[in-house]
Amino acid sequence: MLAPLVLLVFVIFYIGAIMQPRWALAVLLMLFPMKQALQGSVSIINQTPTLANYLIGIVVGIGLVWGIFRGKIKFSGYLNLIWIAVAFGYFYSCLSILWTPSKENAISYVLEGMIYVVMFIIIAPMLVGDLKEWTESLRVATVLGTFIAIFILISPEFNLRGGRLGIDLGPKLRTSPLAIGELGGFLMISTSLMVMPRHRILFDIIRYMGFISGLMLAIYSGSRGQLLFAVFITVVFFPLSRPVKNVFRFFLMMIGSLALLILIFSVISFLFSDRDVAELAHWHWTLYLYCGH
Repeated sequence: MLAPLVLLVFVIFYIGAIMQPRWALAVLLMLFPMKQALQGSVSIINQTPTLANYLIGIVVGIGLVWGIFRGKIKFSGYLNLIWIAVAFGYFYSCLSILWTPSKENAISYVLEGMIYVVMFIIIAPMLVGDLKEWTESLRVATVLGTFIAIFILISPEFNLRGGRLGIDLGPKLRTSPLAIGELGGFLMISTSLMVMPRHRILFDIIRYMGFISGLMLAIYSGSRGQLLFAVFITVVFFPLSRPVKNVFRFFLMMIGSLALLILIFSVISFLFSDRDVAELAHWHWTLYLYCGH
């Protein structure tokens, strides 16, 4: 029953990715959690996990070529500080093979992941040309990510093993919970900090649904580091993401930050038992003392 709805939503975004490079970047950003949502809803993709990669890669590739023909592709995303830092990280990872004690396995992993290097280092910078287009891509990614999060939460194929949400792909093979945790953290941050130029009721509804579902994914993924980092970024930068024009608005932002904290811990208390909440709080306090000293 869930498969037709998932396919319908993704087909809409795939068509958008073919027509608009900014949508293509949003689809590319959601590659890993989208793959898991497809695996949990469509049986043929569950049986052939690489099919989702090829499908998304083909859609993004068509969108790139179509954008080049229409003159919508810009090359300003290259050779800036962010691109250089990311490219250097990939280059250093490849260079580290020279002194690793397990060269054969390392080379195999690098070759298997080379397609992702092409997609994220070479293709992705061509899909946006300025901060305005990047903002639009983040909005599309937020909406798409919200649908993915909801699909993951309601899919019967996903289950908890060792406190981590995922799908069993075989006797000893399971999907990575890190992709789910990253999606949850992304939704928490983007839905909280993103500012719309005009008040839009539909987007606000998606924003609230995205934040709650993202928080639930961050918790269920078992990645406490990602959860705490997302909470920290959300609360600290929430007042800064809104223009402060007077004292009243400043205090309103402070109240909004407090409300975010209350909402976050309310969801955590709802999902965890009292003992789990106590252990999470103890772990957070221990980390704080350790970092503080």
